[in-house]
Amino acid sequence: MPDSLATNPPVVPPPPARVPRPGPPRVEPGRGGRARVGDGRVSVRAGRPALPLLRALAVAGLCLFATTAVTGAQARQVAATYPIGMLLPDSELVYGPAAYGWDTAAFVAEQGGYLARYNEIVDGEVLGGAQILQRVAEDYSVGPRLLLTLIEMHSGWVTQSDPTETTFPAGGVLPGLAPGLAAAADGLSGYYYGHRFAGLRDIEEVGRVPEANAATFALLAWLGREAPEGQWAGLEMPSRFYAAWTRLFGDPLRFELDAVVPRAIAPARPQLPFGAGELWYYVAGPHSAWGASGPRAAVDFAPPPAQATGCLASIAWVRAVAPGTVLRARDAGVVVDLEDDGFEGTGWVHVYAHLSPVDRVAPGTRVQAGDPLGHPSCAGGLESQSRVTFARRLNGEWIPADDPEAPLSLGGWTALPGNLPGEGWLVTQGLPERRAAIEKLDAVNGIAALPTSP
Repeated sequence: MPDSLATNPPVVPPPPARVPRPGPPRVEPGRGGRARVGDGRVSVRAGRPALPLLRALAVAGLCLFATTAVTGAQARQVAATYPIGMLLPDSELVYGPAAYGWDTAAFVAEQGGYLARYNEIVDGEVLGGAQILQRVAEDYSVGPRLLLTLIEMHSGWVTQSDPTETTFPAGGVLPGLAPGLAAAADGLSGYYYGHRFAGLRDIEEVGRVPEANAATFALLAWLGREAPEGQWAGLEMPSRFYAAWTRLFGDPLRFELDAVVPRAIAPARPQLPFGAGELWYYVAGPHSAWGASGPRAAVDFAPPPAQATGCLASIAWVRAVAPGTVLRARDAGVVVDLEDDGFEGTGWVHVYAHLSPVDRVAPGTRVQAGDPLGHPSCAGGLESQSRVTFARRLNGEWIPADDPEAPLSLGGWTALPGNLPGEGWLVTQGLPERRAAIEKLDAVNGIAALPTSP
């Protein structure tokens, strides 16, 4: 074992008292009006509240770092009388334009806390604390400053060199930095996209929170999960979060972006992620692109032959659906930047997950539509079948397959979600629909490029 691991706290099972409460809802099809970073409609709030968070807490008789338990009835009364408003701008929850130029490693080193010297084994690789946080931010597309603040409020790892909490640095019930951050990123995404796309406005133990923007709602819902039954820590926990954020970064509203870049249009006629004349199989309909709780932004294709099952090596090539530049390439995804601005948080990016390390395209490579990116595999996931998962992001936000402004259409086939994540169809005019199925059946989910007009 490397010497750098010797000072790390042992990873032990979580204490029995930390029983997880129900997680965030998965985002289902059907939603109200959209609000997206970059198109001038970031916030769904009616306007800034008359009283900011800290004044509302003071009027309610709750001081910063309150230790008195807050009942659901008290929380509802305070929320109804003093709207909490914006605790966190939407542009800080997603890994979007607000993170342009941000350097997680430099910030963590400057703070000099325990996080700066922490190491953990992640998927067989030794990673430092800043590397783990940056990887979670990129894979889930969640803001790195948000993750840093969660660590600081729960354990003090960002600024304290010798913290007392060494097992659950990000809160929650999972020991270790990477598991805790991944759970937080996934949970926050579920509440954020649930608010954004599915009309979610209710928080357990608190009730309806109508005026909060999506990021604030997600933060309140996620932090409220750790309250005991019958009580809600959501007025204590947000005050702790706000205090931790302001210590690290100042006023969170200084990062608010109402309009970042002009609303980009969807890439014109992207093709299927494999070669012309090849028959692949549609094995998963729209589902969360990374983690369990995100919107249904991803679809999966498995390579031929039909008889090949399991995680067998494939010689088939996954190919770029549109031109761009490869920003990063690892098991979690080959990320192709369609804007060529060098940052995955701005404009359109395409994510191709589960590509084998063998022959995988290198970062910095400029690709055209149809260029090979790598071979489908089970790398970077829990899948039991070699495949490629394809998804899109715009300004850091995962774009659902059934987005009314930019539906997912590849090679003339349009993806439609089913009742449950992973279910769904590919449809095109004049041909039978293709239904997502784990089995490789030519007549059911076999998919090929449509003939092009001369």
